[in-house]
Amino acid sequence: MQTFFHDGPGRVADCLRDGWSLYVCDVDGAWQRPVDFSFIEIYYKRTLSLWGGYPTEYILAVEQSPPSLTRLIDVFDGLESGTADVILLVGYNDGGLFSISNRHVSFHEGAELAPWWQPFDGRYRDKHS
Repeated sequence: MQTFFHDGPGRVADCLRDGWSLYVCDVDGAWQRPVDFSFIEIYYKRTLSLWGGYPTEYILAVEQSPPSLTRLIDVFDGLESGTADVILLVGYNDGGLFSISNRHVSFHEGAELAPWWQPFDGRYRDKHS
């Protein structure tokens, strides 16, 4: 599993257009709904005004159907254990996106590795804050 930081949504959205379905999910798993690829840019813009706060939702990219459990920590644990084949897009509280996945995708090229990022207790946070 690898985590990358992206300072813009363009390459991420372009790559996920072909063969992926997107869902916006509550970090606590209370709900999920399908979204269009244009939502990646909307979500990214929301991260620019978080000012250290944490988003209450994330984007789940899947090639098949979404997992039954969509609480962020559960999906992250599935990636960590190798049982999930999804891509997470999670907003950074200082602006930007993290992508977390078990596979290498083209938008990882040129992105910064961010192995320090971890979800925490159903909400995520930077381990160093």
